[in-house]
Amino acid sequence: MSARRAALGLLGACLGTLAALAPARASVTIESVGLEGHVTGRPGVVPARVSVANPAAQPQTVELTLRAFRSDQNGADTADSFVAGVALGPGERRVLDLPILVAGAGDRVEITARAGGAVVGVAQHTIAREAVVSGQLVALLCDDDAACREAQSRVSFAGTDEDRVAKRRALTFVVVREPPVVWWRWEPAWTVVVARALRDVEARGALEGFARHGGRVVLVEDRLADAGFLAAYRGGEPGRPQPIGQGRVARVPSLGSAALDGLFAARMVTGQGEARSASWPYDRSEATWVVRRLARAPVFPALATVGLALVAYVVVVGVVNFGVLRRRGRPEWAWLTVPALAILFAAAFYAGAARHRPRAFHLDEIALRWMDDRSDVAAIQETLRLSSAGRAAVRLGVPGEAVLTGPRARPEVVQVTALGVQAPTAAWSVRLGPPLAVDLGLAPWSFRDVSVRATRRLPGTVRLDEGVLRNETGEAFTQALVVEPGWVYPLGALPAGAAVELSRAPREPLAQYTGRGWPFPHGLSVDTTGPRGAAEPPPAGAFALNELMRGWPTDGGRAFEVRRALFLGYGPAGTLNSDVTGTPATRAPHVVTVVSLGRR
Repeated sequence: MSARRAALGLLGACLGTLAALAPARASVTIESVGLEGHVTGRPGVVPARVSVANPAAQPQTVELTLRAFRSDQNGADTADSFVAGVALGPGERRVLDLPILVAGAGDRVEITARAGGAVVGVAQHTIAREAVVSGQLVALLCDDDAACREAQSRVSFAGTDEDRVAKRRALTFVVVREPPVVWWRWEPAWTVVVARALRDVEARGALEGFARHGGRVVLVEDRLADAGFLAAYRGGEPGRPQPIGQGRVARVPSLGSAALDGLFAARMVTGQGEARSASWPYDRSEATWVVRRLARAPVFPALATVGLALVAYVVVVGVVNFGVLRRRGRPEWAWLTVPALAILFAAAFYAGAARHRPRAFHLDEIALRWMDDRSDVAAIQETLRLSSAGRAAVRLGVPGEAVLTGPRARPEVVQVTALGVQAPTAAWSVRLGPPLAVDLGLAPWSFRDVSVRATRRLPGTVRLDEGVLRNETGEAFTQALVVEPGWVYPLGALPAGAAVELSRAPREPLAQYTGRGWPFPHGLSVDTTGPRGAAEPPPAGAFALNELMRGWPTDGGRAFEVRRALFLGYGPAGTLNSDVTGTPATRAPHVVTVVSLGRR
């Protein structure tokens, strides 16, 4: 009996030890997907707010895996995976904002929490149809119900009858009480109306980052009660937007000010802003244009070449071959000559088609930097294109703070671009940073695009003071030009620290570079809904900055609505310095810098 008791006691002690060592069950929930539960329905980055708690008396590190897929799909191979880790103290609960890629109604997001390799929590969320915004989302950042109602009422009902009809059809309002602390959490919104004080430094930085990456921020000054926030962009008359990076900042004295009305006129709400509405990098924006002009891709035979080869094969096999054999009186030799000619033609066609195949793995880093002359901060859109010489599994790493923005994986589609064929995209496998890491599987002679956004600070910016252009970025440009209404100043190479008097620089009429037919990039001056005009041959040869203006109206159009001039620069410096692990790869950096000069 004593031996039995001892064995039971030993067993109980072992079970107690195992129970103590086993990870405690964690509480994990998905609080919302999108901005206060609203998404745009367009492919792109969407914030997911996740709550995770550690009920145990000891600390533990929890790995969170979010999987995003269509609700009618059930295969793990088609689900995008986003992984993040969090260290929790005893009894600690944390709320995390994680960037994922989803599109709209029906998409399902699942989260699995693991500790020590064991599953300790599971939750899921399905995006409802009513959560998808059909038009544009206006976020009202306010701290009391009266201010929120006043802001929505003023925006909705001010202006002409045409304005009110357009706003009723196009605008959806969402009230935000707790301001986000990362800029991409604002991303589903088109405009943010700030009608409350902002004391949190991170929340202020998030709003500024949202504007720099293409958003619109409207500051209601009597409720903001802070003259220092974005002070450099609050000059000029009330209600007139000021350029900040890729986006806009406007100030109004109060919610009752008439200056607020013009910011939501019919022509504004029916537009889409500068390149924010499509699925970059496969939209029609400047970023897309630069990628297509500068990135490598396998070059395959054109349809006309394939057709000519088939015609030649039929003529040789069906006419020449049988004609020769009949003349020789040996038609039965066709059993040998037809297969031999087929093999010969196939080998010749393969050799011709493969002469442009990738000989090595290659990484193109193509960045578009949006800046203004009042700040040294750059909002960066960067596409990383990895071309493969063979089959490989690799990891792309992006240092620092960066967020994956696309292209959204569509495993069932072979994506065709103007420069070649992209391999069927497998589901994303992403470890959220910093640093951001993306795992890719490459087929032979294929490429994959990874698009990210980031914010970086440079040593300085480009300024135009009293007719003198100064390059204070600390980087040299191999091409540079200044564009103002009516004129273009081609500056050629512009060294770091250079100063150029525009009155002494060569200038050419703007109309010389604008008014071209399709294709051309949209964004700075041309709306995606505008007319394309007659088709023209696309530019060939080396990339030139003036290509970005080919679709503009001859007077520059809306490119000069809020800015006095534009600086465009191109050079090899200024990428995010991503790295490739898993295979050696050559690399080529390309950076286009767009700087807004002055204000209207």
